Amino acid sequence: MNSNQKVSFVFLLVLILSSVSCQDDTDREIQTDLPTEAQQLFDTSKNLDESLFATLYSFLELSQLSESQIPGCPLKTVNLDERTITLDFDQVGDCEQEATQNRKGKIIISYFPVGEGNGWTVEFNDYHYNNFSIHGQRQYIPSGQDRFIETFEDLRIKSDKNLRTTLSGSFVHTTSKINSILSIISSSGSLTGTNPAGRSMEMSITSAKKLQALCLQSNSMIPVSGTELWQVSRADNQNVSYTISYEETEACQVEALAILPDGRRLHLNQ
Repeated sequence: MNSNQKVSFVFLLVLILSSVSCQDDTDREIQTDLPTEAQQLFDTSKNLDESLFATLYSFLELSQLSESQIPGCPLKTVNLDERTITLDFDQVGDCEQEATQNRKGKIIISYFPVGEGNGWTVEFNDYHYNNFSIHGQRQYIPSGQDRFIETFEDLRIKSDKNLRTTLSGSFVHTTSKINSILSIISSSGSLTGTNPAGRSMEMSITSAKKLQALCLQSNSMIPVSGTELWQVSRADNQNVSYTISYEETEACQVEALAILPDGRRLHLNQ
């Protein structure tokens, strides 16, 4: 083997080893980063949905509900003069149901003064749901019968591992009631924000998400149907896409499936 052949051989060997090493790094990133990121998106969605069945009521409707009819059975305090309703999850209301979801803190709902519209603002005061805390406000404005427009800015969600997500967005919720109690919530809309890694992201609901109150009794806060399209930024102004879909396989048993940017499928709620 002459000197030129030796150089070529060494160069080829280095190239092969480098390629294998890069492939190993890529595989390692796919194995750890993409599923983790998908789970974070799934958790973000759940944290946005979980309070809807307690807060999508007018002042009169929520005032008349018993504490046992509110998810989590919080102590309810109604201030007629200030038109506020406080749901205190640190104290148990008058009901026999067991607290199947771990909620702590308060949700304070402030309704617009009479003559100034029919909307309200929901404030999370040291509020925790399972392993997450939620900080900020969400505003709801009625738009027709049983239809509400929600907006929020810089809503913050923090995990018990101090991972932070910040969100701004707008949703439209259409509701159905049975005996004045919410039974179904159908949601559409979009949001933007920043994930725990500091990457910008956006989400749009491409097929309306449907939540059923019946499933609260089986400790499920997952939509029974719907699809979300998430896009998360990468370097060089590139985005990767995740699709999260919800499908009810039997009564209140839902399969939440994510399609990762590399095409793999990940079952999120198993």
